[in-house]
Amino acid sequence: MESTKLKSLKQTKAKPSSVRNLVLTALKNGPLTRNEIAETIDRRLSSVCGRINELLRDGLVEVVGTTQDSETDREVEVLGRKSLDIGGLEIENTVPRYMEVKSGT
Repeated sequence: MESTKLKSLKQTKAKPSSVRNLVLTALKNGPLTRNEIAETIDRRLSSVCGRINELLRDGLVEVVGTTQDSETDREVEVLGRKSLDIGGLEIENTVPRYMEVKSGT
């Protein structure tokens, strides 16, 4: 059963800056691959990858490991929201989700 929040994410007609927000929202529940993010927010993979590259560059998202893609059997990056340090208080935005994630470099 799909949550109301995810349904509303999929129904949104988004501009690139809005797609960035959708990606960050999708990552709130924990790390995902690019394909999983694209499926979650119902966007083309090419659109999602462009926004993820921006978020990586801006330091809002980080590679937290890798996993095997079940469809392609290729190793893919697992992405998560980057922890924030606010006045010495570190806020962790990622929740461990993958059992066999290899540590990112």
